[in-house]
Amino acid sequence: VLIALMFMIFAGATAIITSKILNAKENQRQQIAEGIATLAKNEIDLAASVSDGYMREFRLPKLVSGNSYNISIVGGREIVVSYIDKEHVIFLQKSVQGNIGPGLNEISKTNGIVYLGHIQPSVECEDGIDNDLDGFCDFSASSCTDGSIPGDSGCTSELDPDESDCGDNVCEGTESWPACGDCPAGSLMLMRNIENAIRFDEEGAVFLKGTLTENTEGFSETLDDEFIFNNAQGSSVALINLVSGNMFIKGSLFENQAALNPPAGNNFVVKNYLGETVSYIDESGNFYMKKTLTENGIP
Repeated sequence: VLIALMFMIFAGATAIITSKILNAKENQRQQIAEGIATLAKNEIDLAASVSDGYMREFRLPKLVSGNSYNISIVGGREIVVSYIDKEHVIFLQKSVQGNIGPGLNEISKTNGIVYLGHIQPSVECEDGIDNDLDGFCDFSASSCTDGSIPGDSGCTSELDPDESDCGDNVCEGTESWPACGDCPAGSLMLMRNIENAIRFDEEGAVFLKGTLTENTEGFSETLDDEFIFNNAQGSSVALINLVSGNMFIKGSLFENQAALNPPAGNNFVVKNYLGETVSYIDESGNFYMKKTLTENGIP
């Protein structure tokens, strides 16, 4: 009888504890749905309170505790969030146009109307997928939809189009030569904006995203990011546009040079790991290389 009584007490206590745990999980899921809806509402309320011309991007989590969810604007007046088995609805004071979703969104205000748009990721470091199958995905600020861990070492930013480390003919992130042996020809130096604009390799070859224009007098700077080479007098003798990947030199291009010995002066010199000069630009804007220049390529 005593054993039976103790078993009944234990079973009752277990049922109560289990019920409380389930209720706590349900409350947690409900709070998560409410929290996501509130994040979206705060962005909409902010846009509605400011003047026309307002525009910004904001992020909603892609996953919550490893689980996906749905969020949408219904009828322009309701924010509806569905998380696992819970749904939460928030009503908006004013109607909005467009829709939102997990991840990156854009919000703006024009003629007193708030517009929303869900920006679908188009690059590997922002698509929520482990593209190179190394167990990690995207830039550190992103979440992964396939169970991998956020923060791939091959991503230098959320705009990086390539998540891979080695073996993809694009040296980026933590890649190095010779440690990353299948990195193309051992890259010495990269100049880039979002994508690589120019690459100098260990053998003296140069790969340019755009084209090279020689014997250019008085080339003008632009508002783009640019790398500018000046002589000792401070005059520009060469320029690389890091957006277009185009290069301009005041002098001429000299490829396949047997030996490179930069003259005394204010030269831009590139050396390999042995300390040998493999390319340089002199004070007259002449570009000397041990190998060749590849234009319209993938640096």
